[in-house]
Amino acid sequence: MKKTISLALAAALAATLCACGGGSGTTQAPAAQATSAAQEGAAPAGGTQAATAAPAAPDAQATTATAPQESAGGTKVFVYGADANSTTFDPASDLQMKSGLFLVQAAGETLWTMDASGNMIPKLATSATWTDDLTLTVQLRDDVKFSNGNPFTADDVLYTLEHLFSTPRTESILGALDIAATKADGDYTVQMVFKRYDAAFIDTMGSGSFCMLDRESCEERGDFGWFIGTGPYKLAGDGKTDKSGWTESVEYHLVRNEYYWGDAPYYDELLCRFYSEESTRYSDLLAGNLDAAIFTESTYVNNLRNGAAAGSVLVQRSSAGVSGMSLAAGGGSNGSLADINIRLAIAHGMDIDSIVTDMGEGVYNVVDSVLTDSNWAYYSPGGYEYDEAKALDYLAKAGYGPSNPLTIRLVAESTAFYSAVAEAMQAYLSVIGINLDLSGMGDFPTILPRLIANDLDASLGSPSSGTGNDPAALLQQLGPVSNNGLMRLTDEELVRLFDEGSSSRDHDERVEIYRRFQQKMHDECLFIPMWTDTLNYGVSNAHASFESALNMNGFFNPCLLTD
Repeated sequence: MKKTISLALAAALAATLCACGGGSGTTQAPAAQATSAAQEGAAPAGGTQAATAAPAAPDAQATTATAPQESAGGTKVFVYGADANSTTFDPASDLQMKSGLFLVQAAGETLWTMDASGNMIPKLATSATWTDDLTLTVQLRDDVKFSNGNPFTADDVLYTLEHLFSTPRTESILGALDIAATKADGDYTVQMVFKRYDAAFIDTMGSGSFCMLDRESCEERGDFGWFIGTGPYKLAGDGKTDKSGWTESVEYHLVRNEYYWGDAPYYDELLCRFYSEESTRYSDLLAGNLDAAIFTESTYVNNLRNGAAAGSVLVQRSSAGVSGMSLAAGGGSNGSLADINIRLAIAHGMDIDSIVTDMGEGVYNVVDSVLTDSNWAYYSPGGYEYDEAKALDYLAKAGYGPSNPLTIRLVAESTAFYSAVAEAMQAYLSVIGINLDLSGMGDFPTILPRLIANDLDASLGSPSSGTGNDPAALLQQLGPVSNNGLMRLTDEELVRLFDEGSSSRDHDERVEIYRRFQQKMHDECLFIPMWTDTLNYGVSNAHASFESALNMNGFFNPCLLTD
């Protein structure tokens, strides 16, 4: 029987149709402030269930502005403060700086988006029909153009999929798709053929990293030195003789896309300013030079929460991904960690609630599973109770203790929060006889070779890819075909449950599968869930619509602003 995902353009969804895609990530890089002192920075580069369905930058010059922005001619301008500009204009390989997310959501679009319940929302596709168990027929809008005027067709979808398969960051995520067999049927129909059914695919393709690309302009350039999309906005200029849409280490400047197929957005122009120093970003918000800005440091988040930032309020959302301590990377638990008693000793030997609460200072929330309590498949296995006596007992069973300590090598980024958490963990574990060696911590380029080589015993990180809200997509780095050797599961029962959850088309069945998966993850203590971070925005009181301009994963979509 033919199963159809109806993406009819209902009036109730009209506001959503002119919205833009989403994404995620946490990579840090230098950027420039947009006001007084210049900073250095990095160059950019560019309702139906889904289950059925560059070089270093020179010093930047100071700029000033007032918020809300409006030019002498009445042009409405929204000014946003973000981190460094991204290292590429290619959404498939972009490490997803917050500035990169802003750009992709404003200027790019996906075939569809998803809501929190797993329902598909139409975008560039009008329908997606399972014409047989392994063929998804996607019908495209016929009135869409890229910001350079080129028509959007099935050939562009094929190019985008081919590019995703040629990019290491996204190749394994879409591994179920048979790219060689996938083809166009005319200008506005794509037959997507799969090697196996993957429940994550529909959800994943709604994420901003999977926005559609213009084959002609991408192949003409041979790189991703500019971004051309179908969204309501575009970078000012053409990216060739006029690159006014990007001032290196200063800002993205976006203007309305005159070829946009939907309703025009509220603002005429968007400015996304880059800051290396969060203190400068905060000062600019207080000075009225920004309409809104993203923050990660607890000092500024709590100032906003407590009303200390006059004229601005805090808008906060929990992220979809869970972070914690991985104890079984690569081919299984490394060395002594193959003994579950040691893993349990670590889990019960730390007061996780206190560590996250004290170190997080209101920016991180304690979790007890690999999925957050906002996820439709969440199940609580109970967490790990802090019990020093129990931890000592487990460690003694493994032959270790305070008089015969065990050394565990931890590899993690040396950010302020990670370092504080690691030091707190080290203090707790030293009491029971575990020496947590933190010498392997460093900046990401430094630790990356050790992560790839699995030259570690444990790590701090997240199994979440940040792609949507379906567990099969959200936890894809745990999957048996993942290219993330640090997180990939090797326990046979967990692999079986992961595969079953990814291949089932029955929602209720999937809920039960993921309940068992979360319980098994807890019992085996392969990954100790500790926290989920928050997305924190300082917003001028003038923008009451800001909260409604956040997508389901909490990322800011400027296309949804109405004031």
